[in-house]
Amino acid sequence: MLENGVADRVTIYRIIQALAEKGIIREVNLRHNHVDYEMADSGDHHHIVCVKCNLVKDFDGCNAEKLERAVLKQCPEFKIVSEHAIELFGTCKKCAESA
Repeated sequence: MLENGVADRVTIYRIIQALAEKGIIREVNLRHNHVDYEMADSGDHHHIVCVKCNLVKDFDGCNAEKLERAVLKQCPEFKIVSEHAIELFGTCKKCAESA
């Protein structure tokens, strides 16, 4: 429902759930004590997160194919890796300099 031109929270949550179910957006765990979402077709990119100020930056390239082969060799109970997510956590330059 819209009230004063603003959708209520239940409507927003339903829209987010519908977009996730259709594969348009995906959940990303950036350890912010809340759920983050991004476009599902954003390519093979990942995130680095500052654990002090929560700055998030995207990065491309992870050499996933090599990692997947090594993991499948190490875990013979698995046959296929269908997707992956890499989130790195550390301290940004600004926070490191102010410490």
